[in-house]
Amino acid sequence: MKKCLIFLLLIFLTACSSWTKESLDSSLDALIVNELSPLNLRQNNQLKYFSYYLPSDMQEKAYDDEMLIVAYDDIEILININIASIINRRYYETYSLTDDGFFDEKNCCYNNYAYYNDLSGQTKELKINIYQNDDLYFIHVFTSNMQFYSVATLNEVYEVVRHIYLMARCITVDEDAVVSVYSTKDVIDYQKKQIDLFEYIIPSSGTIADLAKNGIISNVYDYVEQEDISENTIEEENAEETNEQEDIENEEEE
Repeated sequence: MKKCLIFLLLIFLTACSSWTKESLDSSLDALIVNELSPLNLRQNNQLKYFSYYLPSDMQEKAYDDEMLIVAYDDIEILININIASIINRRYYETYSLTDDGFFDEKNCCYNNYAYYNDLSGQTKELKINIYQNDDLYFIHVFTSNMQFYSVATLNEVYEVVRHIYLMARCITVDEDAVVSVYSTKDVIDYQKKQIDLFEYIIPSSGTIADLAKNGIISNVYDYVEQEDISENTIEEENAEETNEQEDIENEEEE
């Protein structure tokens, strides 16, 4: 009887370890649902602008004021504050949660959204987009104040997303501090930094340029070039304002 139970358990584990795209989609549909009851968990880590819960089976790899890299089963997950979204919500009434344009949505193989209550009881929206590139799946989960990125194989995607969803529901961000610190230029610099870190979590078999050629992500180099133009424009505007102020002071002295 004992041997029979062990055999059945092995069959069950084997079946669960091998996913198809169809079984993954249906399992993710069941996972990403509205969760309006806050989790009974306590945050166990804090950075300058946000606090978060790190499950015991995950490891913290690196962090700074705005970003965090964690790992689940050696699969790295990049987590960063959604600064542009926070600033847009603060200053624009007609705000909607949208992708950051980093990935090419035409090549999205799975997408979903849900509403959840965070640990403070605030209702937030979460969206997930997954993009396939050969045997790898690029995961982008984003909320109104955070973004999560990871790269996994088909058999790994579900557990990675499950851990991301858990962490997303337990993060709180000091949005007032974020708004007070970050200007438009800071957001541009931050987006470039995000691109560099995403390059870091991509497996060694691929690069940002390869993904752009395969249509998985937008042409990120054009994206950076456009942001450079915006940054130069900001610097020029600041210089003009300084010159105008100097002219006014000179006129007053005369």
